[in-house]
Amino acid sequence: MTFGVRTRAKLYDLPRLALVAFATLVSSSVSAESLLYLEEVRESVRVHHPLVAQAFERQRRAEALRFAASGYFDPSVKGQVKATTGSFYELRSLDLELRQQTGIWGVEVYGGYRNAQGVGGGAYPSYYSDQTLPGGEFRVGAELPFLRDGPIDGGRARIWSAEALLLAAQLGFERQRLELELAASKSYFRWVAAGHKLAIGEEILAIAEERGSQLNERTALGAASEFERLDNERMILERRERLALALREFEQTSLELGLYVRTGHGERTIPGRPLVPQGWSEGFVRKLVQAELERKLSSCHPQAQQLRAELKSLEIELRLAQNQVFPDITLGGQVSRDLGDANVNPALAGTVLEAQLKLTVPLLMRADRGQRDARSATVREKQAELRFLSDRLKMLVDDLDSRERVALTRREQTAAQGDLARKLATGERERFESGASNLLFVNLRELAVADAETRHVDAEAQLHEVTFEIRLFEGLSCRSVDG
Repeated sequence: MTFGVRTRAKLYDLPRLALVAFATLVSSSVSAESLLYLEEVRESVRVHHPLVAQAFERQRRAEALRFAASGYFDPSVKGQVKATTGSFYELRSLDLELRQQTGIWGVEVYGGYRNAQGVGGGAYPSYYSDQTLPGGEFRVGAELPFLRDGPIDGGRARIWSAEALLLAAQLGFERQRLELELAASKSYFRWVAAGHKLAIGEEILAIAEERGSQLNERTALGAASEFERLDNERMILERRERLALALREFEQTSLELGLYVRTGHGERTIPGRPLVPQGWSEGFVRKLVQAELERKLSSCHPQAQQLRAELKSLEIELRLAQNQVFPDITLGGQVSRDLGDANVNPALAGTVLEAQLKLTVPLLMRADRGQRDARSATVREKQAELRFLSDRLKMLVDDLDSRERVALTRREQTAAQGDLARKLATGERERFESGASNLLFVNLRELAVADAETRHVDAEAQLHEVTFEIRLFEGLSCRSVDG
Protein backbone atom coordinates (compact mmCIF):
# COMPACT_ATOMS: atom_id res chain seq x y z
CA MET A 1 0.00 0.00 0.00
CA THR A 2 1.27 3.46 -0.88
CA PHE A 3 -0.21 6.60 0.54
CA GLY A 4 0.08 9.76 -1.48
CA VAL A 5 -1.83 12.60 -2.99
CA ARG A 6 -3.68 10.60 -5.64
CA THR A 7 -7.36 11.43 -6.03
CA ARG A 8 -9.59 8.45 -5.36
CA ALA A 9 -13.08 8.45 -6.83
CA LYS A 10 -14.36 5.81 -4.43
CA LEU A 11 -16.19 7.71 -1.64
CA TYR A 12 -19.19 6.95 0.48
CA ASP A 13 -22.30 9.03 -0.16
CA LEU A 14 -21.85 11.67 2.55
CA PRO A 15 -18.39 12.88 1.52
CA ARG A 16 -19.34 12.68 -2.15
CA LEU A 17 -22.47 14.77 -1.65
CA ALA A 18 -20.49 17.29 0.37
CA LEU A 19 -17.90 17.60 -2.39
CA VAL A 20 -20.60 18.04 -5.02
CA ALA A 21 -22.33 20.70 -2.97
CA PHE A 22 -19.07 22.53 -2.42
CA ALA A 23 -18.19 22.34 -6.11
CA THR A 24 -21.32 24.30 -6.93
CA LEU A 25 -19.79 27.27 -5.10
CA VAL A 26 -16.83 27.37 -7.44
CA SER A 27 -17.04 30.22 -9.92
CA SER A 28 -17.16 29.32 -13.55
CA SER A 29 -14.32 31.77 -14.13
CA VAL A 30 -11.88 29.37 -12.45
CA SER A 31 -10.99 26.81 -15.09
CA ALA A 32 -10.77 23.20 -14.02
CA GLU A 33 -8.63 22.39 -17.08
CA SER A 34 -5.43 23.75 -15.57
CA LEU A 35 -3.86 23.62 -12.14
CA LEU A 36 -3.62 26.67 -9.93
CA TYR A 37 -0.07 27.74 -9.08
CA LEU A 38 1.20 30.36 -6.66
CA GLU A 39 2.32 32.82 -9.33
CA GLU A 40 -1.24 33.03 -10.65
CA VAL A 41 -2.49 33.83 -7.15
CA ARG A 42 0.19 36.50 -6.72
CA GLU A 43 -0.67 38.09 -10.05
CA SER A 44 -4.36 38.11 -9.11
CA VAL A 45 -3.52 39.88 -5.85
CA ARG A 46 -1.27 42.45 -7.49
CA VAL A 47 -3.79 43.37 -10.18
CA HIS A 48 -7.29 42.71 -8.89
CA HIS A 49 -7.39 42.68 -5.08
CA PRO A 50 -9.64 45.41 -3.58
CA LEU A 51 -7.14 46.31 -0.85
CA VAL A 52 -4.49 46.95 -3.50
CA ALA A 53 -6.98 49.22 -5.26
CA GLN A 54 -7.64 50.95 -1.94
CA ALA A 55 -3.93 51.58 -1.38
CA PHE A 56 -3.63 52.87 -4.94
CA GLU A 57 -6.43 55.37 -4.30
CA ARG A 58 -4.64 56.55 -1.15
CA GLN A 59 -1.61 57.16 -3.34
CA ARG A 60 -3.70 59.14 -5.82
CA ARG A 61 -5.11 61.22 -2.98
CA ALA A 62 -1.57 61.98 -1.80
CA GLU A 63 -0.66 63.01 -5.35
CA ALA A 64 -3.64 65.35 -5.44
CA LEU A 65 -2.67 66.89 -2.10
CA ARG A 66 0.89 67.36 -3.36
CA PHE A 67 -0.49 69.10 -6.44
CA ALA A 68 -2.70 71.31 -4.25
CA ALA A 69 0.24 72.25 -2.02
CA SER A 70 2.25 73.35 -5.05
CA GLY A 71 -0.34 76.10 -5.47
CA TYR A 72 1.79 78.06 -3.00
CA PHE A 73 3.96 79.03 -5.99
CA ASP A 74 1.03 80.06 -8.15
CA PRO A 75 1.29 83.77 -9.02
CA SER A 76 -1.53 85.90 -7.66
CA VAL A 77 -3.15 88.95 -9.21
CA LYS A 78 -4.84 91.57 -7.06
CA GLY A 79 -6.86 94.46 -8.42
CA GLN A 80 -8.81 97.33 -7.00
CA VAL A 81 -10.99 100.03 -8.53
CA LYS A 82 -12.00 102.92 -6.30
CA ALA A 83 -14.01 106.12 -6.66
CA THR A 84 -13.95 108.88 -4.08
CA THR A 85 -16.73 111.46 -4.39
CA GLY A 86 -19.02 113.66 -2.32
CA SER A 87 -16.46 116.31 -1.42
CA PHE A 88 -14.72 119.16 -3.16
CA TYR A 89 -11.87 116.87 -4.24
CA GLU A 90 -12.74 113.71 -6.13
CA LEU A 91 -10.61 110.74 -7.23
CA ARG A 92 -10.95 107.79 -9.57
CA SER A 93 -8.30 105.07 -9.13
CA LEU A 94 -7.24 101.70 -10.55
CA ASP A 95 -4.63 99.48 -8.88
CA LEU A 96 -3.32 96.13 -10.23
CA GLU A 97 -0.60 94.00 -8.67
CA LEU A 98 1.04 90.66 -9.55
CA ARG A 99 2.85 88.74 -6.78
CA GLN A 100 5.07 85.67 -7.00
CA GLN A 101 6.76 83.54 -4.34
CA THR A 102 10.33 82.66 -5.26
CA GLY A 103 10.89 79.86 -2.78
CA ILE A 104 14.25 81.41 -1.87
CA TRP A 105 14.29 82.22 1.85
CA GLY A 106 10.66 83.26 1.67
CA VAL A 107 11.34 86.13 -0.74
CA GLU A 108 8.25 87.41 -2.53
CA VAL A 109 8.51 89.69 -5.57
CA TYR A 110 5.79 91.81 -7.03
CA GLY A 111 5.05 94.30 -9.76
CA GLY A 112 2.11 96.61 -10.18
CA TYR A 113 0.45 99.47 -11.99
CA ARG A 114 -1.60 102.23 -10.40
CA ASN A 115 -3.54 105.10 -11.93
CA ALA A 116 -5.37 107.58 -9.74
CA GLN A 117 -6.72 110.84 -11.23
CA GLY A 118 -8.76 113.73 -9.98
CA VAL A 119 -11.74 115.16 -11.88
CA GLY A 120 -10.86 116.28 -15.40
CA GLY A 121 -8.29 113.60 -16.10
CA GLY A 122 -5.81 115.03 -13.67
CA ALA A 123 -6.18 118.63 -14.80
CA TYR A 124 -7.23 119.46 -11.31
CA PRO A 125 -5.24 117.99 -8.44
CA SER A 126 -7.15 115.99 -5.88
CA TYR A 127 -4.69 116.38 -3.05
CA TYR A 128 -5.18 112.70 -2.19
CA SER A 129 -1.95 110.88 -1.38
CA ASP A 130 -2.49 108.10 -3.96
CA GLN A 131 -2.87 110.40 -6.98
CA THR A 132 -0.58 109.63 -9.94
CA LEU A 133 0.43 111.41 -13.10
CA PRO A 134 -1.88 110.87 -16.12
CA GLY A 135 0.17 107.90 -17.37
CA GLY A 136 -0.07 106.09 -14.05
CA GLU A 137 2.60 104.59 -11.82
CA PHE A 138 4.57 101.41 -12.43
CA ARG A 139 6.26 99.69 -9.49
CA VAL A 140 8.37 96.61 -8.70
CA GLY A 141 9.47 95.38 -5.31
CA ALA A 142 10.38 92.51 -3.05
CA GLU A 143 9.86 91.46 0.56
CA LEU A 144 12.42 89.44 2.50
CA PRO A 145 11.62 87.82 5.89
CA PHE A 146 14.63 87.46 8.18
CA LEU A 147 13.62 85.07 10.94
CA ARG A 148 10.01 83.96 10.88
CA ASP A 149 9.01 82.51 7.49
CA GLY A 150 12.60 82.80 6.24
CA PRO A 151 14.16 79.31 6.17
CA ILE A 152 10.70 77.76 6.19
CA ASP A 153 7.14 78.99 6.00
CA GLY A 154 3.68 77.48 5.82
CA GLY A 155 3.56 77.22 2.04
CA ARG A 156 6.92 75.55 1.57
CA ALA A 157 6.32 73.30 4.59
CA ARG A 158 3.06 72.09 3.04
CA ILE A 159 4.86 71.24 -0.21
CA TRP A 160 7.73 69.41 1.48
CA SER A 161 5.37 67.59 3.82
CA ALA A 162 3.08 66.63 0.94
CA GLU A 163 6.06 65.24 -0.99
CA ALA A 164 7.05 63.12 2.01
CA LEU A 165 3.47 61.93 2.50
CA LEU A 166 3.22 61.09 -1.20
CA LEU A 167 6.30 58.90 -0.84
CA ALA A 168 4.75 57.38 2.29
CA ALA A 169 1.58 56.60 0.32
CA GLN A 170 3.62 54.99 -2.47
CA LEU A 171 5.46 52.89 0.10
CA GLY A 172 2.12 52.10 1.74
CA PHE A 173 0.95 50.78 -1.60
CA GLU A 174 4.03 48.54 -1.82
CA ARG A 175 3.53 47.46 1.79
CA GLN A 176 -0.08 46.51 1.11
CA ARG A 177 0.90 44.39 -1.88
CA LEU A 178 3.69 42.73 0.11
CA GLU A 179 1.39 41.87 3.01
CA LEU A 180 -1.29 40.56 0.67
CA GLU A 181 1.19 38.43 -1.25
CA LEU A 182 2.44 36.95 2.02
CA ALA A 183 -1.09 36.25 3.21
CA ALA A 184 -2.07 34.83 -0.18
CA SER A 185 0.98 32.54 -0.25
CA LYS A 186 0.17 31.14 3.19
CA SER A 187 -3.42 30.61 2.18
CA TYR A 188 -2.31 28.95 -1.05
CA PHE A 189 0.11 26.50 0.55
CA ARG A 190 -2.45 25.57 3.20
CA TRP A 191 -5.00 25.03 0.45
CA VAL A 192 -2.62 22.70 -1.42
CA ALA A 193 -1.84 20.87 1.83
CA ALA A 194 -5.54 20.49 2.59
CA GLY A 195 -6.10 19.00 -0.86
CA HIS A 196 -3.29 16.51 -0.30
CA LYS A 197 -4.60 15.57 3.16
CA LEU A 198 -8.05 15.08 1.69
CA ALA A 199 -6.55 12.59 -0.75
CA ILE A 200 -4.87 10.78 2.16
CA GLY A 201 -8.22 10.54 3.93
CA GLU A 202 -9.82 9.12 0.79
CA GLU A 203 -6.99 6.60 0.46
CA ILE A 204 -7.33 5.10 3.92
CA LEU A 205 -11.12 5.05 3.59
CA ALA A 206 -10.86 3.23 0.26
CA ILE A 207 -8.54 0.64 1.83
CA ALA A 208 -10.99 -0.06 4.64
CA GLU A 209 -13.89 -0.24 2.14
CA GLU A 210 -12.00 -2.69 -0.06
CA ARG A 211 -11.15 -4.83 2.92
CA GLY A 212 -14.79 -4.63 4.03
CA SER A 213 -15.93 -6.11 0.71
CA GLN A 214 -13.46 -8.94 1.12
CA LEU A 215 -14.53 -9.60 4.73
CA ASN A 216 -18.18 -9.63 3.71
CA GLU A 217 -17.43 -12.37 1.19
CA ARG A 218 -15.26 -14.32 3.61
CA THR A 219 -17.80 -14.02 6.40
CA ALA A 220 -20.53 -15.35 4.13
CA LEU A 221 -18.30 -18.34 3.34
CA GLY A 222 -17.42 -18.80 7.01
CA ALA A 223 -13.76 -17.99 6.45
CA ALA A 224 -13.89 -14.85 8.64
CA SER A 225 -15.68 -14.06 11.87
CA GLU A 226 -18.57 -11.61 12.26
CA PHE A 227 -16.49 -9.83 14.87
CA GLU A 228 -13.82 -8.95 12.31
CA ARG A 229 -16.41 -7.73 9.84
CA LEU A 230 -17.99 -5.47 12.48
CA ASP A 231 -14.60 -4.19 13.55
CA ASN A 232 -13.85 -3.22 9.95
CA GLU A 233 -17.22 -1.45 9.72
CA ARG A 234 -16.18 0.55 12.76
CA MET A 235 -12.95 1.48 10.99
CA ILE A 236 -14.91 2.65 7.96
CA LEU A 237 -17.11 4.88 10.12
CA GLU A 238 -14.08 6.28 11.91
CA ARG A 239 -12.30 7.03 8.64
CA ARG A 240 -15.41 8.66 7.23
CA GLU A 241 -15.29 11.03 10.15
CA ARG A 242 -11.61 11.77 9.48
CA LEU A 243 -12.47 12.36 5.84
CA ALA A 244 -15.29 14.73 6.78
CA LEU A 245 -12.84 16.77 8.88
CA ALA A 246 -10.33 16.79 6.00
CA LEU A 247 -13.12 17.91 3.68
CA ARG A 248 -14.02 20.72 6.06
CA GLU A 249 -10.39 21.84 6.16
CA PHE A 250 -10.21 21.86 2.37
CA GLU A 251 -13.45 23.84 2.08
CA GLN A 252 -12.23 26.36 4.65
CA THR A 253 -8.86 26.87 2.92
CA SER A 254 -10.64 27.14 -0.45
CA LEU A 255 -12.89 29.87 0.88
CA GLU A 256 -9.92 31.72 2.35
CA LEU A 257 -7.91 31.40 -0.86
CA GLY A 258 -10.94 32.75 -2.72
CA LEU A 259 -10.23 36.12 -1.11
CA TYR A 260 -7.04 36.33 -3.20
CA VAL A 261 -7.99 34.55 -6.44
CA ARG A 262 -9.91 37.15 -8.43
CA THR A 263 -11.50 37.42 -11.84
CA GLY A 264 -10.55 40.11 -14.33
CA HIS A 265 -13.36 42.21 -12.82
CA GLY A 266 -12.01 41.81 -9.29
CA GLU A 267 -14.71 39.37 -8.15
CA ARG A 268 -13.69 36.63 -5.72
CA THR A 269 -13.65 33.03 -6.86
CA ILE A 270 -13.41 29.73 -4.98
CA PRO A 271 -10.77 27.38 -6.42
CA GLY A 272 -12.07 23.83 -6.68
CA ARG A 273 -10.27 20.61 -5.97
CA PRO A 274 -9.36 19.83 -9.60
CA LEU A 275 -7.04 22.85 -9.49
CA VAL A 276 -4.88 21.48 -6.64
CA PRO A 277 -1.38 20.56 -7.92
CA GLN A 278 -0.44 16.94 -7.30
CA GLY A 279 2.97 17.76 -5.88
CA TRP A 280 5.06 20.67 -4.62
CA SER A 281 6.63 23.07 -7.05
CA GLU A 282 10.32 22.72 -6.24
CA GLY A 283 12.93 21.55 -3.81
CA PHE A 284 14.51 23.88 -1.28
CA VAL A 285 18.07 24.60 -0.34
CA ARG A 286 18.55 26.46 2.89
CA LYS A 287 20.20 29.81 2.16
CA LEU A 288 19.03 32.30 4.78
CA VAL A 289 21.86 34.57 5.89
CA GLN A 290 20.47 36.34 8.93
CA ALA A 291 22.77 39.38 8.97
CA GLU A 292 22.17 40.15 5.28
CA LEU A 293 18.41 39.72 5.50
CA GLU A 294 18.28 41.82 8.65
CA ARG A 295 20.07 44.68 6.88
CA LYS A 296 17.76 44.26 3.88
CA LEU A 297 14.59 44.44 5.95
CA SER A 298 15.85 47.32 8.07
CA SER A 299 16.58 49.39 4.97
CA CYS A 300 14.04 48.21 2.42
CA HIS A 301 10.96 46.86 4.16
CA PRO A 302 8.07 49.03 2.89
CA GLN A 303 6.69 49.56 6.38
CA ALA A 304 10.05 50.82 7.68
CA GLN A 305 10.45 53.12 4.68
CA GLN A 306 6.86 54.32 5.05
CA LEU A 307 7.44 55.22 8.70
CA ARG A 308 10.62 57.09 7.79
CA ALA A 309 8.74 59.07 5.14
CA GLU A 310 5.99 59.90 7.65
CA LEU A 311 8.68 60.89 10.17
CA LYS A 312 10.21 63.22 7.59
CA SER A 313 6.84 64.91 7.14
CA LEU A 314 6.48 65.35 10.90
CA GLU A 315 10.01 66.77 11.17
CA ILE A 316 9.12 69.35 8.52
CA GLU A 317 6.06 70.36 10.54
CA LEU A 318 8.27 70.60 13.64
CA ARG A 319 10.74 72.86 11.82
CA LEU A 320 7.86 75.11 10.83
CA ALA A 321 6.51 75.21 14.40
CA GLN A 322 9.98 76.05 15.74
CA ASN A 323 10.35 78.83 13.18
CA GLN A 324 7.01 80.40 14.01
CA VAL A 325 8.21 81.19 17.55
CA PHE A 326 10.61 83.81 16.15
CA PRO A 327 9.51 87.43 15.67
CA ASP A 328 8.35 88.49 12.22
CA ILE A 329 11.01 90.82 10.77
CA THR A 330 10.50 91.64 7.10
CA LEU A 331 12.58 93.93 4.89
CA GLY A 332 10.83 95.39 1.88
CA GLY A 333 12.09 97.40 -1.06
CA GLN A 334 10.23 99.05 -3.95
CA VAL A 335 11.02 101.10 -7.04
CA SER A 336 8.24 103.13 -8.68
CA ARG A 337 7.87 105.79 -11.36
CA ASP A 338 4.97 107.87 -12.63
CA LEU A 339 4.46 108.44 -16.35
CA GLY A 340 2.76 111.40 -18.00
CA ASP A 341 2.84 115.19 -17.94
CA ALA A 342 4.80 116.17 -14.85
CA ASN A 343 3.34 119.68 -14.96
CA VAL A 344 0.09 118.29 -13.61
CA ASN A 345 1.78 117.53 -10.31
CA PRO A 346 5.55 118.12 -10.26
CA ALA A 347 5.80 116.40 -6.88
CA LEU A 348 5.03 113.06 -8.52
CA ALA A 349 7.73 113.25 -11.18
CA GLY A 350 10.87 111.10 -11.05
CA THR A 351 11.84 107.63 -9.82
CA VAL A 352 10.98 106.82 -6.22
CA LEU A 353 12.95 104.34 -4.10
CA GLU A 354 11.28 103.03 -0.97
CA ALA A 355 12.54 100.77 1.80
CA GLN A 356 10.71 99.55 4.86
CA LEU A 357 11.27 97.29 7.85
CA LYS A 358 8.29 95.63 9.51
CA LEU A 359 8.46 94.07 12.95
CA THR A 360 5.79 91.93 14.61
CA VAL A 361 6.50 90.34 17.99
CA PRO A 362 3.79 88.25 19.68
CA LEU A 363 4.14 88.84 23.41
CA LEU A 364 3.30 85.48 24.96
CA MET A 365 3.43 83.21 21.88
CA ARG A 366 1.49 80.52 23.71
CA ALA A 367 -0.15 79.28 20.52
CA ASP A 368 3.14 78.98 18.64
CA ARG A 369 5.00 77.44 21.57
CA GLY A 370 2.19 74.97 22.13
CA GLN A 371 2.27 73.92 18.48
CA ARG A 372 6.05 73.52 18.67
CA ASP A 373 5.90 71.30 21.76
CA ALA A 374 3.04 69.22 20.32
CA ARG A 375 4.90 68.63 17.05
CA SER A 376 8.05 67.73 18.97
CA ALA A 377 6.12 65.10 20.94
CA THR A 378 4.62 63.71 17.73
CA VAL A 379 8.09 63.35 16.20
CA ARG A 380 9.35 61.49 19.26
CA GLU A 381 6.27 59.25 19.12
CA LYS A 382 6.99 58.32 15.50
CA GLN A 383 10.66 57.74 16.29
CA ALA A 384 9.67 55.31 19.05
CA GLU A 385 7.36 53.51 16.61
CA LEU A 386 10.21 53.21 14.13
CA ARG A 387 12.56 51.82 16.80
CA PHE A 388 10.00 49.20 17.79
CA LEU A 389 9.48 48.23 14.15
CA SER A 390 13.24 47.78 13.83
CA ASP A 391 13.14 45.37 16.76
CA ARG A 392 10.19 43.54 15.21
CA LEU A 393 12.02 43.12 11.92
CA LYS A 394 15.05 41.70 13.72
CA MET A 395 12.74 39.31 15.53
CA LEU A 396 11.16 38.41 12.18
CA VAL A 397 14.54 37.38 10.77
CA ASP A 398 15.25 35.22 13.83
CA ASP A 399 11.78 33.68 13.49
CA LEU A 400 12.33 32.95 9.79
CA ASP A 401 15.58 31.19 10.63
CA SER A 402 13.85 29.12 13.31
CA ARG A 403 10.86 28.27 11.13
CA GLU A 404 13.06 27.23 8.23
CA ARG A 405 15.27 24.98 10.37
CA VAL A 406 12.30 23.30 12.04
CA ALA A 407 10.43 22.85 8.75
CA LEU A 408 13.47 21.22 7.14
CA THR A 409 13.90 18.91 10.12
CA ARG A 410 10.20 18.05 10.19
CA ARG A 411 10.17 17.26 6.48
CA GLU A 412 13.06 14.84 6.84
CA GLN A 413 11.69 13.21 9.98
CA THR A 414 8.12 12.85 8.72
CA ALA A 415 9.37 11.37 5.45
CA ALA A 416 11.37 8.77 7.42
CA GLN A 417 8.41 8.12 9.70
CA GLY A 418 6.19 7.58 6.67
CA ASP A 419 8.59 5.04 5.16
CA LEU A 420 8.76 3.07 8.40
CA ALA A 421 5.03 3.29 8.98
CA ARG A 422 4.31 1.94 5.49
CA LYS A 423 6.65 -1.00 6.01
CA LEU A 424 5.04 -1.78 9.35
CA ALA A 425 1.54 -1.49 7.89
CA THR A 426 2.46 -3.87 5.07
CA GLY A 427 3.92 -6.35 7.52
CA GLU A 428 0.92 -6.07 9.86
CA ARG A 429 -1.48 -6.84 7.00
CA GLU A 430 0.60 -9.87 6.03
CA ARG A 431 0.48 -11.07 9.63
CA PHE A 432 -3.29 -10.50 9.66
CA GLU A 433 -3.69 -12.54 6.50
CA SER A 434 -1.74 -15.37 8.12
CA GLY A 435 -3.79 -15.16 11.31
CA ALA A 436 -0.93 -13.83 13.48
CA SER A 437 -2.51 -10.40 14.01
CA ASN A 438 -5.92 -8.76 14.19
CA LEU A 439 -7.75 -5.79 12.69
CA LEU A 440 -7.07 -3.60 15.71
CA PHE A 441 -3.33 -3.62 15.03
CA VAL A 442 -3.86 -3.34 11.28
CA ASN A 443 -6.01 -0.26 11.84
CA LEU A 444 -3.43 1.31 14.12
CA ARG A 445 -0.67 0.69 11.57
CA GLU A 446 -2.70 2.18 8.72
CA LEU A 447 -3.66 5.22 10.77
CA ALA A 448 0.00 5.68 11.67
CA VAL A 449 0.78 5.84 7.95
CA ALA A 450 -1.96 8.40 7.40
CA ASP A 451 -0.77 10.50 10.35
CA ALA A 452 2.83 10.44 9.11
CA GLU A 453 1.69 11.39 5.60
CA THR A 454 -0.41 14.23 7.01
CA ARG A 455 2.44 15.58 9.12
CA HIS A 456 4.74 15.36 6.09
CA VAL A 457 2.27 17.42 4.04
CA ASP A 458 2.10 20.02 6.84
CA ALA A 459 5.91 20.16 6.98
CA GLU A 460 6.10 20.67 3.20
CA ALA A 461 3.53 23.46 3.40
CA GLN A 462 5.39 25.19 6.24
CA LEU A 463 8.70 24.90 4.42
CA HIS A 464 7.18 26.41 1.28
CA GLU A 465 5.62 29.23 3.32
CA VAL A 466 8.84 30.27 5.04
CA THR A 467 11.04 29.85 1.95
CA PHE A 468 8.69 31.94 -0.15
CA GLU A 469 8.63 34.61 2.56
CA ILE A 470 12.44 34.71 2.68
CA ARG A 471 12.70 35.01 -1.10
CA LEU A 472 10.08 37.74 -1.17
CA PHE A 473 11.98 39.74 1.45
CA GLU A 474 15.29 39.21 -0.34
CA GLY A 475 13.76 40.72 -3.49
CA LEU A 476 12.67 43.95 -1.83
CA SER A 477 13.84 47.20 -3.42
CA CYS A 478 14.77 50.36 -1.52
CA ARG A 479 13.43 53.84 -2.08
CA SER A 480 15.28 57.01 -1.16
CA VAL A 481 13.30 58.67 1.62
CA ASP A 482 15.68 61.63 1.95
CA GLY A 483 15.74 62.42 -1.77
